[in-house]
Amino acid sequence: MSYETIRRWVSAFGPMIARCLRAQRPAPHRRWHLDEMFVQIGGRQMYLWRAVEAEGEVLEVLVQTKRDARLPPAG
Repeated sequence: MSYETIRRWVSAFGPMIARCLRAQRPAPHRRWHLDEMFVQIGGRQMYLWRAVEAEGEVLEVLVQTKRDARLPPAG
Protein backbone atom coordinates (compact mmCIF):
# COMPACT_ATOMS: atom_id res chain seq x y z
CA MET A 1 0.00 0.00 0.00
CA SER A 2 1.46 3.36 -0.98
CA TYR A 3 1.23 6.68 0.79
CA GLU A 4 -0.88 7.94 -2.12
CA THR A 5 -3.52 5.27 -1.45
CA ILE A 6 -3.67 6.32 2.21
CA ARG A 7 -3.87 10.01 1.25
CA ARG A 8 -6.82 9.33 -1.08
CA TRP A 9 -8.58 7.26 1.59
CA VAL A 10 -8.14 10.03 4.16
CA SER A 11 -9.37 12.65 1.67
CA ALA A 12 -12.46 10.58 0.90
CA PHE A 13 -13.41 9.33 4.36
CA GLY A 14 -11.63 11.67 6.80
CA PRO A 15 -14.28 14.42 6.90
CA MET A 16 -17.06 11.87 7.46
CA ILE A 17 -15.16 10.21 10.31
CA ALA A 18 -14.38 13.62 11.86
CA ARG A 19 -18.09 14.59 11.77
CA CYS A 20 -19.06 11.33 13.48
CA LEU A 21 -16.43 11.81 16.18
CA ARG A 22 -17.52 15.42 16.83
CA ALA A 23 -21.17 14.34 17.09
CA GLN A 24 -20.30 11.70 19.72
CA ARG A 25 -18.19 14.09 21.75
CA PRO A 26 -19.92 15.30 24.93
CA ALA A 27 -20.74 18.97 25.31
CA PRO A 28 -17.95 20.96 27.00
CA HIS A 29 -18.17 21.50 30.73
CA ARG A 30 -19.53 24.89 31.80
CA ARG A 31 -16.36 25.76 33.72
CA TRP A 32 -13.13 26.40 31.90
CA HIS A 33 -9.93 28.40 32.34
CA LEU A 34 -7.28 29.94 30.12
CA ASP A 35 -3.64 28.83 30.37
CA GLU A 36 -0.77 30.99 29.16
CA MET A 37 2.70 29.61 28.45
CA PHE A 38 5.88 30.97 26.94
CA VAL A 39 7.36 28.66 24.29
CA GLN A 40 10.33 28.84 21.93
CA ILE A 41 9.45 28.15 18.29
CA GLY A 42 12.25 28.51 15.77
CA GLY A 43 14.30 30.42 18.33
CA ARG A 44 11.56 33.03 18.86
CA GLN A 45 9.58 33.47 22.07
CA MET A 46 5.89 32.90 21.45
CA TYR A 47 2.82 32.93 23.68
CA LEU A 48 0.75 29.75 23.81
CA TRP A 49 -2.82 30.13 25.03
CA ARG A 50 -5.03 27.13 25.83
CA ALA A 51 -8.68 27.09 26.82
CA VAL A 52 -9.12 24.06 29.10
CA GLU A 53 -12.43 22.83 30.52
CA ALA A 54 -12.87 21.64 34.10
CA GLU A 55 -12.31 17.99 33.15
CA GLY A 56 -9.00 18.71 31.40
CA GLU A 57 -10.21 18.65 27.79
CA VAL A 58 -8.43 21.27 25.64
CA LEU A 59 -11.07 23.37 23.88
CA GLU A 60 -8.86 25.70 21.83
CA VAL A 61 -5.18 26.49 21.28
CA LEU A 62 -3.70 29.77 20.03
CA VAL A 63 -0.07 30.77 19.43
CA GLN A 64 0.83 34.47 19.14
CA THR A 65 4.02 36.48 18.81
CA LYS A 66 2.74 39.33 21.00
CA ARG A 67 1.09 38.92 24.36
CA ASP A 68 -1.46 41.71 23.92
CA ALA A 69 -2.24 40.97 20.28
CA ARG A 70 -5.90 41.06 19.32
CA LEU A 71 -7.55 37.64 19.37
CA PRO A 72 -9.08 36.37 16.10
CA PRO A 73 -12.88 36.18 15.94
CA ALA A 74 -14.37 32.97 17.31
CA GLY A 75 -15.78 30.48 14.89
